This record gives sequence, structure tokens and C-alpha cells, in this order.
Amino acid sequence: MDSLFKPFINLVLRFPYPAEFLLLLACGLGLPIPEEVTLITGGYICWKYKNSLWATIVICMGAIILGDYLMFLLGQRYGKQVLRARWFRRMLTRRKLARVTLYFRRFGVKTVFFARFFAGIRVPVYFIAGAHRMRSLKFIWLDFLGALLSVPISIWAGRHFGNDIEHAIKVMKKVKFELAIAILAGALVYALYLYFTKPRRQAKSEDEAILKETPLP
Repeated sequence: MDSLFKPFINLVLRFPYPAEFLLLLACGLGLPIPEEVTLITGGYICWKYKNSLWATIVICMGAIILGDYLMFLLGQRYGKQVLRARWFRRMLTRRKLARVTLYFRRFGVKTVFFARFFAGIRVPVYFIAGAHRMRSLKFIWLDFLGALLSVPISIWAGRHFGNDIEHAIKVMKKVKFELAIAILAGALVYALYLYFTKPRRQAKSEDEAILKETPLP
């Protein structure tokens, strides 16, 4: 574990905030480095060397959203051409593409929000969202909400458990998983509520329309 974090810690120590920003921006563009490693490292640096926690959160949030949006724009502008490129097919295999497409069919644009909690599908989800011509403002908003829940947890874990990085990773993964399950459960309950109350609401609106159209005696 030390061999995994040591290069990041040394880099962040030399250039604290620029290094965190550039590393997370590169992660958003497909650099094969776990996003959580950089976030936990940033939290560790806050614990060990008293860097500002809030500055770290803001900088990491900005870098992540910018990187995600650049991938979204790449899909929006060059979707089909990039999908045919050999270098991109190595990153986005046919199996992964099919899985991401299935997520969009089941959950629609909400997939952008949930992708933040599941490593390995983020980059393809953001690319496919752009290729499907999702609105930019909606993408940024959903991505921001996901990052707002995810990013501070990882940084906090690195700071709070700075003397035990392995435990920080376990805590972060557990909390993020439980949070994702809770959000999915809430979304399911809300969907069931809409499904069972739709006939009643539809009948009520139809009654109101009839009353409006019926002339008074």
C-alpha cells in the first residue's frame, strides 16, 4: 500500500494544490489511476502537513467536474468517430459499452449521478452521456451532486484516518457503497410512489379538465 501512495504523496508535497488538480483532471480524461487514491492522498496531506481541508475539497471538486465535462464534450462532439478509434476501444470495451448503455436505458440521465459511486464505469458513462446529446447543464448538475457526496467523504477519510491509510480506504469504500445503496433505495421508493399514484393523479386532472370544459347552468 505504501508503494501505491508514496509517489502521490511526494508529488502533492512538492506542488500541493496544482498536483491534486492536474491528477484528478487526468483521471477524468481516462488516466488509469483510481480517483480515490488522489483524494485520500489529499486528505492525508491535510492531516500530516496541515493543508487546508476546504481548499483541498474545492480544488478536487473543480478538477473532477472539469475532467468529467471534457469527456462529456468529447462524446458530444466526436461520439461515433471516437468509438471507432482503437485506443478508445481498449478503454471502453464492447462489454463495458453494453453495460453502460443498459444503465442509461434503466435509469436515464440519473446514471450520471450514480456513476460517481462505482469506479470503472465513470469515464464511459460521461462519454456516452455526451454521445446521447444530454444537455450540458443537466450533466454538470448531476455530476456536481454526485461529486458533492463522494469527494468530501474520500478526503475526510484520508484526513481522519491519516495514520492508517488502509483503514481509510476501507471506510471510504464502505460509506460510499452504503450511500449508493441508500440513494438507489430512495429512488426505487420514489418510482414506486409515482407508479401507484399516477392513476389517481391522472383521474384528478381529467376531472378538473371536464369541470373546466363543462358550461355553468
